[in-house]
Amino acid sequence: PPADISKLTALDEILDESVELIVGAVSPAALTQARAPTRFGGVGLRRITPLSPIAHFASLAQCIQSLPLCAHLPRDLCLFPLIAHPSLFPFPQVTSLMSSVLGDGPYPKKIQKSLSLALDTAAFVLLHSSLPADEKARLISLTQHGSSLWLHLPKAALEDNVWMSPSTAHTALRLRLGLPLGSNHVCTLCRHQNADGLGRHALSC
Repeated sequence: PPADISKLTALDEILDESVELIVGAVSPAALTQARAPTRFGGVGLRRITPLSPIAHFASLAQCIQSLPLCAHLPRDLCLFPLIAHPSLFPFPQVTSLMSSVLGDGPYPKKIQKSLSLALDTAAFVLLHSSLPADEKARLISLTQHGSSLWLHLPKAALEDNVWMSPSTAHTALRLRLGLPLGSNHVCTLCRHQNADGLGRHALSC
């Protein structure tokens, strides 16, 4: 409900602060990336404020569909009041998103999943469009198959105490978010290439 938004915003701020506690100072673009799901190149520290109305809407839609009145009515007709009457669901950003996702088509069976995906996709496109060419390539590479497996350790690995050290996690996360790891210097391995502060030369030397 709208009355709880301030509490959710405060929780989102705590999550943002946790990113800086782990990796140090971050740019706005890096923070936006960290908030994204791992399949979109993020770290999965999802912001609750934009997702809460989506979950609320999906819950209301599920309840409405279970009403006896809707048993013999088309599914779209049962859910239409949530879109058409703002007083029933005072979250215009979600109803607008719902309209853009659905168009003239039928309502998806998994409404929350469909809306969350649309929200994440829009955020990814916006972030990608704001980056220079080399950063665009970095972000796209993070969406490829297998690039985020290290963020999803299997249960067996956790039971075997397979953990990254704090310094390793710090470095890995800064590399993922496109944050500097150090200053530019001559590579100590090949001794003739510039080892950039973002760590990209070190990945391929």
